[in-house]
Amino acid sequence: LMLAVAAANAAEPLGAPVHYLRLCGASPTRAHYGTFHAPAWRQSACFGRGVCAFVEGCMTRACTRPRNDGCWRQKLIQSNSPPTPPQPSIDVSVLNEPFAAHGFTRDLYNSTGGGAGKHRQHVNPLKKALQVPVPAPDWHAVFADPTLPLVVDVGSGYGRFLLSLVKALDSRGVQNAGVAGGQAEDLAQAPPPRLSPVLPSVLPRDGPVNGLGLEIKKPAIARAQAWTAALGLGQRVAFLEANATVSARSLLESYPGPLSLVAVQYPDPHFKKRHGKRRVVQPLFVEDLGLLCERHGTWVFLQSDVISAARQMRDAFERGQKAGWAPALEWHRAHGVLDDGATSEEKEADDAEPLTWHAHGWLSVNPLGIPTEREVLTLAQDKPVYRFLIRRQSKEYLASEALLTPTLDEATTPPVVVDPSAAETLAKSLDLEAVARACSPVALPLRFDNRTQEITLLSLLSLLDFGSAFDSLLQSRCQRSRQEVLQFGVLAMYLQAPSGVTTDLLVGFQSHQILTLFGVDVSEERELQQGITLTTKGELWGWAQQVESVLQESGRALQRMGCSSLGEAVERCAAGAAASASSKEEQASASAFVELLVASVPTFFDGGAVGDGRRLGFHRRAQHLAAELCLKYGAADDAFDFRDLSQLAFDSGRRGVASLLARGVVRIAEEPLQAQAGESDPSGSPFETLLRASAVAAGRMVCLHLPHAALAPWQLSRYLLSQPESETERQWESKWRAKTSTAY
Repeated sequence: LMLAVAAANAAEPLGAPVHYLRLCGASPTRAHYGTFHAPAWRQSACFGRGVCAFVEGCMTRACTRPRNDGCWRQKLIQSNSPPTPPQPSIDVSVLNEPFAAHGFTRDLYNSTGGGAGKHRQHVNPLKKALQVPVPAPDWHAVFADPTLPLVVDVGSGYGRFLLSLVKALDSRGVQNAGVAGGQAEDLAQAPPPRLSPVLPSVLPRDGPVNGLGLEIKKPAIARAQAWTAALGLGQRVAFLEANATVSARSLLESYPGPLSLVAVQYPDPHFKKRHGKRRVVQPLFVEDLGLLCERHGTWVFLQSDVISAARQMRDAFERGQKAGWAPALEWHRAHGVLDDGATSEEKEADDAEPLTWHAHGWLSVNPLGIPTEREVLTLAQDKPVYRFLIRRQSKEYLASEALLTPTLDEATTPPVVVDPSAAETLAKSLDLEAVARACSPVALPLRFDNRTQEITLLSLLSLLDFGSAFDSLLQSRCQRSRQEVLQFGVLAMYLQAPSGVTTDLLVGFQSHQILTLFGVDVSEERELQQGITLTTKGELWGWAQQVESVLQESGRALQRMGCSSLGEAVERCAAGAAASASSKEEQASASAFVELLVASVPTFFDGGAVGDGRRLGFHRRAQHLAAELCLKYGAADDAFDFRDLSQLAFDSGRRGVASLLARGVVRIAEEPLQAQAGESDPSGSPFETLLRASAVAAGRMVCLHLPHAALAPWQLSRYLLSQPESETERQWESKWRAKTSTAY
């Protein structure tokens, strides 16, 4: 090669090197047009025709296998065919445009050193220095407010994704947004469209967050830190040199705030089989994250343009299900693409292993709303991106999701199924204005001395919202519905007590007061013989006993809390939920309020058996109260302005389930129903739990069929329950004979 260069010193100095570089699959730049220094002769010589002749004489064709085909190396192949013409390059402005709105301008690039300095693209994560866990820094010195939610970007590179995400959340620019796959122009020209609020938000809706980037390349960290300082995010975003596989736990277990999101995007795929142990997502990483995220409900977002790398990450988390990981079924049901481009051999391998997450497909949208550089490039080249969203869940949530999976598409028909076509039909038939009218708050016909008294009565109405099996008896005996009977009795309790409904009043409540307060005679007169009658317990005696038990147990729970009324306990739970928010600007959480309320006043608990000794919580009455308080006080009090109100579930009570059964959205096999009909008390059985869980899933499915997320599941149930009961609904309710439940 040296001799060829010297011989061609005078011939065409610029054309040949470009041709040579393109033959090798590289992109010529201005630097390639310089001189070639030959130390042997201590003089410079230009590339010329001799180089081209030499190369073409030995190797006449060069090709580069694309990244998705599983090879990183450029291969020169002997062939008689002409060289493959170079592919057109992507406009740099298209690649930079998504980040320009967040401050990544040409001036910023130049002021921080530009692209000066080159480094190896691949670093061996198994080298000794990267196998030592990195100790946690002083978080108060790293972040201005270390109690904010933390977003961790594993393999952060130059940090443009993480910095853009933090800036977008600061400006409230990303709220449950999504980026459609395959449309790079949309990424560059417009902000991502808002998705359904029925879908759980992956990021805090109101921000802000702290950002932590973990990277093993020192030059990349140096540039990311320079950009961080230039953008003024030095107290909000940090980049550390660490191997996340071994250092995640040592770094993050001492972080004071919640761990909100962990993103592993486009990691080095390490195609060679013997290099599989170099990949970042290993069993140790999955287990450590499960321990770190035990209490925080952390999201994990996996993304790659290499199918084998994406599958390996997804399968690693599925094998770590014991740590509490579960796929985000709401997102994958709404935006999942089942065809993952797997080969027949890979599909056979899936069938051979007891893995099921591949059936949920890959997400066609980016739930974060902010792309990475690699994502922009991949979409601009019209190549596929493989995304999977995971969340750390409690055992009860995992049990409920396991119950919500049956559909009509399965090969074997389960006892209860949800019909997607019937759900879509119901969604199209809804009158949204009528739904809005049905969701107005309850107006009590009294004037109260303070808000706590009113909250006490509203809480009692939700607490006593059970006994639906007695609806027909109450209607025939009192000529009033059960809701009217409850409201009459609660108002009477308030009016007859000088200081309102106090804790002592609840503890001392007796079932015989049902007649004087609620106006319901639960006894019956039975004639023994002519002129002689005997007063006995009537059919409504069971309902009266339930009311007495619930009120007395609630009063004792309030005494343990030191609360003088149920309203005071509810306000305390709301204040606790607001205090658990990540920042002062963040709204309170309805889910946190429901959990605190059920833990403080156990009579609000509502659950059923799963079948393996566990209990699945529905908490329909506590959720009903959360919605009522938000509607009534949310505009004036931040403690009741729940940010996740749209996540409250469909009412899984007797009437709510019957409304979906009558419309065919939920279908039930006759054999299990007949078996249950013969039992004296099917309340809380695994079959009833499955039926109620299917109703929750069906309500969510109906809302997903509505355009622009116009409806939440709890709003749908309020509307259906406000409609006149049909004969079909009454027939279904008559088959569900449980009369001992205090849940519905």
